[in-house]
Amino acid sequence: MSVKTFDTAVVIARLREKAPGFKTVGHAGSLSGIRRLAAFLAPGAYVLSPRERRASGGPDTGRTQAVEATLSVAIVATRYRERNAPGGLDLPELIRQEREALMNWIAPWPEQS
Repeated sequence: MSVKTFDTAVVIARLREKAPGFKTVGHAGSLSGIRRLAAFLAPGAYVLSPRERRASGGPDTGRTQAVEATLSVAIVATRYRERNAPGGLDLPELIRQEREALMNWIAPWPEQS
C-alpha cells in the first residue's frame, strides 16, 4: 500500500486560476526564504501544509481510505493608512476571491502510480 500526502500544487494552481487579485501564489516553503518584509510581493497567498485525518464514514478496505484535508492559506497584504490610497488594497476582496476559489471545491484525484 502506498501512502501519499495531499499535494498542495493543485491548490496553488486553483488559486492562480480563480483568484486574480494575488500577485504571488506559492507554498509554505516559499515563506521560509523571506528574511525581510520588503521581500514579500503583496498581495500574495501561500498555501500551508494541510492537516490530514481519516474521514468519517469513508471507505476503509485495507487498500483505500477516505482522507479529509483541512487547508490554510496565509494572505500577505500591504496596509495603507488611508483606505482609498493610490494602489491601496481591498483585503475583503482578496479574502472573497480565496474563499470562492476553494470553498466546496474538491481537488482532483491523484493519478495512481
